[in-house]
Amino acid sequence: MQDKKFIYGKIEVDGRCLDLLFTEVEVARANKRATEPTNSNFIPENVNTCWPIEKPPECSFWNRITGNCK
Repeated sequence: MQDKKFIYGKIEVDGRCLDLLFTEVEVARANKRATEPTNSNFIPENVNTCWPIEKPPECSFWNRITGNCK
């Protein structure tokens, strides 16, 4: 069996807390869907803490702190 890298998430739907495991592809698709201006009405106003959307730095956090950046 192939090892998969999962990303954990947690949401509340209809008053019930759900644990979720996403693949990187699923996260990328969901993020793209969430950042489409036509879908902004689906994002509750009190959780838009990721906005404005900014491109991440070229060097990841862990690479920066370990001195592996260009």
